[in-house]
Amino acid sequence: MKTLFKYLLSFGLLLVLNYKLDAQIANCDYFCVTDIQIDTINTNSLLVSVYMEDTNVTHINYPFIDLIIDDNGDTIASDLSFEFFTQFPYTNQTYEVPTGLNHIPVNFSCTVKLAYHTFSPDETACFLPFPCTNGLTKTKSVGAKSRRVKTYPNPANQYVIIEFYNPEQNSHTLTLFDAKQHIVQTVKDITGNKVIFKKQNLTSGLYLFRILSSGQMPITGKLTFN
Repeated sequence: MKTLFKYLLSFGLLLVLNYKLDAQIANCDYFCVTDIQIDTINTNSLLVSVYMEDTNVTHINYPFIDLIIDDNGDTIASDLSFEFFTQFPYTNQTYEVPTGLNHIPVNFSCTVKLAYHTFSPDETACFLPFPCTNGLTKTKSVGAKSRRVKTYPNPANQYVIIEFYNPEQNSHTLTLFDAKQHIVQTVKDITGNKVIFKKQNLTSGLYLFRILSSGQMPITGKLTFN
């Protein structure tokens, strides 16, 4: 039931977005799963880092990890809701995927289904081997640890706490977007590792946030206010 709700919520969000991104299909040969780790902050999740190098497209829309299948053909992780608006070429993006695993076996290998939307009846997908076999592993990957974010309580009633990795106390800006990608709140000069968002005049529903610091990859996530 929870998975179905997430799917319907994500699908509904796609329908109500009032802006349109170009539908583009990328070459699956230019993707590489660079890292898979157990998330030590959000339990029962995998952190899956995917590098994209296809410069024939400007981006892919609403990417997410649909399935992770082990060598026995069993599904070990899956998610039906998107976590990012886009992924761009020459970026290494880390996806959080619910799983029943509590450790990564030695010499672990699997197939990762990366799905994204082209605004057609069905999404487009790439089936990517891990470890990567196309030579793109030479690219410098962004550590999954630096992209971990914890959001609680979620869903929230009055406030939500967003906790992220910031050991060097760099200055960050956190931006909250509504379902139409309008900016509804911005918090600047964050030097700690925690932000408290109060609901105040925000309406109930799904929101996405971006945490950004100069010279670093953005950290993104989603939250729901009841």
